[in-house]
Amino acid sequence: MNISSNISNQLFLKELEANLLEQLKLTYQTDQIINDDLLESLYFIYKSPLLEVLNQIDKYDQQEQQKQPGQPPSEPLVSIVKCDKRFIYQVKGSFNYYLFDKINFCTCSSFKYNVLHKAEYIYCKHMIMIKLLTAMNRVPVREVKENELFELIKHIQ
Repeated sequence: MNISSNISNQLFLKELEANLLEQLKLTYQTDQIINDDLLESLYFIYKSPLLEVLNQIDKYDQQEQQKQPGQPPSEPLVSIVKCDKRFIYQVKGSFNYYLFDKINFCTCSSFKYNVLHKAEYIYCKHMIMIKLLTAMNRVPVREVKENELFELIKHIQ
């Protein structure tokens, strides 16, 4: 495959992804579900990491539904730490993973191995989770001062 057709394919996938995420945003806003056709299309782009993400979201939602009235909500799966126009996504997992806006990079080992090294996937599950939950309008924002943001960045490994 030559370079121009590879770039063309990447542009097509990016455009398709943007359209699917917009469709997700609209349908989730009204129906609070992701329909099967949309799931199949998202799977075409994200492959098996999508299934891991959907399982995590389902598990989180079930835990929240089983809580007793008055119990505080759990820490969200994804949140944004924001200062002015800069922000970092924080993804809850066995560790906290941090992703920067507009940079295709995650601190997880899966990103390093499956995305960068093997080129098996275009995103790790943390990136996919951010994309889905953002489209579903389920990502809270925590405003911080500049020094707090810099402290957080210093501790990212």
